[in-house]
Amino acid sequence: MKTLKYIWKSIYSNVVILEEEQKWWLAIIIFLISLVATIGGTMYSGFTSTANGLISTTNDTAIDIGFSGFAKEFDKEGEIYIDNGELKISDDFANNTSNIYNMDSTNKTTFNAIVHDCTFSYTHFNDDKELTVFKVYVFTGDVNPTYVSDDNTFLTKFIQTSIYLLDDKSAATWTPYSFMILTPHSVHIAAYKIVGSTATTSATISVSGVFNDIDKFDFYSLGHDDNGANLTNTVIATNTLDIINRSYTTIRNKSVWYQTGIYTAINAGILIVSGLIFWLISRSKSSLIHYTFWQAEKIAVFMAFTPALITFVLSFFLSSYSSFVFLMIIALRMMSAVQRLSANKPSDSKPVYKARS
Repeated sequence: MKTLKYIWKSIYSNVVILEEEQKWWLAIIIFLISLVATIGGTMYSGFTSTANGLISTTNDTAIDIGFSGFAKEFDKEGEIYIDNGELKISDDFANNTSNIYNMDSTNKTTFNAIVHDCTFSYTHFNDDKELTVFKVYVFTGDVNPTYVSDDNTFLTKFIQTSIYLLDDKSAATWTPYSFMILTPHSVHIAAYKIVGSTATTSATISVSGVFNDIDKFDFYSLGHDDNGANLTNTVIATNTLDIINRSYTTIRNKSVWYQTGIYTAINAGILIVSGLIFWLISRSKSSLIHYTFWQAEKIAVFMAFTPALITFVLSFFLSSYSSFVFLMIIALRMMSAVQRLSANKPSDSKPVYKARS
């Protein structure tokens, strides 16, 4: 009961922390709880993020229309599919010139065979067939035969040289359009405004994913039901986002755990350094109270509990700044505690750490 009472008081009072020494095991528990609290909001934001923002009615990208046109081009199953985490394309489909060079005058869509290692590309135009709305580039075989990391190197080079058309000063010279790049083990999608856009390398939103955790998937199912009938644009958009999110989740989870580790290490460092600074100040001649190093570290731990709780709440809204928020709040509280080190001694002359019965 005394322990719970102490924890409660330590949330709002520096005096109880400075005057009452607690057991080492309690300090460790509070230390761990504080670290979890500082990264809780960040982990929640990370693990609940999706690629759904690709399709929006407010960003003028028309990427949903492009998805629909691409999905409806497949005539049967097995033309482009994912098998055991690897994207594949049937030989018949790749070599069928009627598919590759088909121009649909109604939908203003076309498959264009291109060189430079691209198996084929799909282009969706606007109604006047004058403006590119969406492109899909599919690479198979020679790209990334073994390692997923090779895809990233290839994608960066391809986007810079074949899409952005960078000039000698690394400035984009293209007319922006949304695009999707499929390689044997990955997908990259970027959405751009298509009306009144100037050349840029900054997408409205971009998402990357890998197929590692996708066992079986056929792209024919994006735009067709079990009976082979074309699906509506809304359903196609939902189906497309589903497979994108499945590929995105693998990268997202890895990134969130990596980010969590970094933030945890930073916050732990902030807490330990705070204790170190507090100890050094307490050892100065101007300090009326002299703590040992471990006493100072325990004080810092209990001082950090309230900043950690505040950071937990704010990190749901400012996840990228959680460590900064934690640093600022703990710094303010430690400054308040440091001022007490040079304050007048209490009139009852109680010892710094009261013996606990």
